[in-house]
Amino acid sequence: MKHRIPLNPSSADRLKQETERLGTGETLCGYINDDGELIPFVMPEEASDVEVALRTFELKNGRPMNTLESRMLDLVVQARETQA
Repeated sequence: MKHRIPLNPSSADRLKQETERLGTGETLCGYINDDGELIPFVMPEEASDVEVALRTFELKNGRPMNTLESRMLDLVVQARETQA
């Protein structure tokens, strides 16, 4: 899932730097924090959407998902697969 977002200059610079550091088999992911700043991170190219969502959650919240949160993610994934 790819989205276009307007980036502030510091986020754009950070995105460029992180993109230049990517190795073979890596992909750049990221999220927008509460201050509107892009927080990029690298994942393996073959990472699933669920793996990226789990890593994003950990980075954003400073902890892994609990059982309820994980179950909610599972339900969203199942709903998307049913619609596809």
